[in-house]
Amino acid sequence: IVITVSAEGPVVLTDITESAGIRFTHNNGASGDKYLPETFGSGAVWLDVDADGWQDLLLVNGTNWPGQGAATTHAALYRNDGDGTFTDITAGSGLSVPLYGLGGTAADGRVAATVIEVPGNDVALARELAEAGARLWLGFDEDIVSVRPYRGLKELWNLVARSAFTQLRFQYWLVALVVLGLVIFFVSPPVLAAAAGARLLQGATADGWALRALVCALGAWAVQARLLHPFVRHHRVPSVYSRSLPFASLLYSGMTASSAWRHRRGQGTAWKGRSCDPPGE
Repeated sequence: IVITVSAEGPVVLTDITESAGIRFTHNNGASGDKYLPETFGSGAVWLDVDADGWQDLLLVNGTNWPGQGAATTHAALYRNDGDGTFTDITAGSGLSVPLYGLGGTAADGRVAATVIEVPGNDVALARELAEAGARLWLGFDEDIVSVRPYRGLKELWNLVARSAFTQLRFQYWLVALVVLGLVIFFVSPPVLAAAAGARLLQGATADGWALRALVCALGAWAVQARLLHPFVRHHRVPSVYSRSLPFASLLYSGMTASSAWRHRRGQGTAWKGRSCDPPGE
């Protein structure tokens, strides 16, 4: 849009979108259900993605809601050519993924977008972004604080169980493999240490295997605690939690198995009253 101001006449607006090379259609996913995000619109971000001194344009887009069929809409990134025209450089930027965007901001060379996770969970979202060529970063941010309350084990259990089977691609053999791995690598050290310690307390001092098993089990448990300690320190909880990984793994095993059992019973993967069934069901 070019705004021409004249002292003798009204302001004239001329639509030069097409001639500037910007061809974009916003999809709010509306299909009659009238979801609240459909009324928000999307947004646009001016930023210099290639540091050439010209402001480039990121247009945030929506997509279809689950159950409406495959969507072909996604965000669009246009490079400012410096002569009043723009070139679409979305391909290869990692943005050609159907996401329901509501807006975006840019500062210091970084772009942040407000997104609703239409794929169903953050792991599915990250997978789609990675397959589209986006660069992902996984780590801690000191400024992010969770405001979602968890008032007991039941809510934490449902947090994992609601999507664990989905993340394992609805494969029961993967559930069994995950549970087996958690038990062998994380749960077994304290169990083995307890068994070996009990054997030694019964007077089996000459039993070499019990002593070796005790040392190895305690060593494995200590390595776990050392690796977990930075996370415990980051969350500012007592250091004793560094030794809780075997118990957390046992809980997570139960949550993962529970997720598969819920699907087996026909409950699907429920989240906020909605269910996410595997493809073809």
